[in-house]
Amino acid sequence: MSDNLETIITIVVVLSAAFGIITLILRIGEWKGNVNSDRENFKSFIEKVEKRLEDIADKISRLSSKTLENNSPVSLTELGKSISQEINASNWAEGIALKFVDDLQGSRAYEIEKFSFSCLRGNKAVLSEAMNEKIEICAYEHGLPKTEILDVLAVELRDELLKLLKIDS
Repeated sequence: MSDNLETIITIVVVLSAAFGIITLILRIGEWKGNVNSDRENFKSFIEKVEKRLEDIADKISRLSSKTLENNSPVSLTELGKSISQEINASNWAEGIALKFVDDLQGSRAYEIEKFSFSCLRGNKAVLSEAMNEKIEICAYEHGLPKTEILDVLAVELRDELLKLLKIDS
């Protein structure tokens, strides 16, 4: 009888250990799921913060801009108009705007303005080597950061897109 009792005790101990291990594994899985969920929430939070910081930086740069008037819609100062003529920005905008018209169908004026500025600040592929050189020379000659010249192009691109999409500004 003592052999049976030892066997039963061994089985109970093994089953208890197995249940303990299974419970531990399930708890670890649950914890890992919570950690992954927290990571996703944190990642989403960081993305929102980055977007807000970009918006704030954009507003600050517009307040101190020598080429943009901070009104609605954003327009060019006299210096901005002069730079636009100097680098043929309106001709450049006419040539490139057609690439974006289909993608922007149904967009509002604000969305088109935002697209134009982000396109020029973040996508150097829209600029040819020759145009990039004109921008750098112009920035140097006027003592301005390159972003101020890119803003002139953004306004011209926005205006051309609004014209092509028949949207009143």
